[in-house]
Amino acid sequence: MGGMIAQIVALRNPQRVLSITLIASSIFGSEDNKRNLPPIDEKILTYHANGAKLNWSDEESVANYLVTGSVLLCGSKHKFDEKRAYKQVEKEIKRANNLLSMFNHSLLKGDDSYEGKLKEINIPTLVIHGTEDTPLNLKYEYA
Repeated sequence: MGGMIAQIVALRNPQRVLSITLIASSIFGSEDNKRNLPPIDEKILTYHANGAKLNWSDEESVANYLVTGSVLLCGSKHKFDEKRAYKQVEKEIKRANNLLSMFNHSLLKGDDSYEGKLKEINIPTLVIHGTEDTPLNLKYEYA
């Protein structure tokens, strides 16, 4: 989400931005395009669909759900640290006013006014993207 916002700011107000860094981000624009990018991994879609059935007032169920999501995002280079993930999730649960808001960005709908405009970004841009990104295949960074 932050990468998308950074791209929009760089296009709309380039005088206010010195550089942008896009971390595990994607391009924006219409789904009606010729990029032929792979869809989001089915495991991610299934995971998010299961969130609709979750009792969000049951902190233990929520913690298990969020840790499961972390497992899906973990690459193979480092062993997943379940204990550490649970500690992080417990902090998130205690800190959050509304845990469901962490999923709001998937509800955003926009117009296609930025389709094909990435080439117009004329400021230094650093792209950081792992080769094992489950939701967004590395091909998104080359698009």
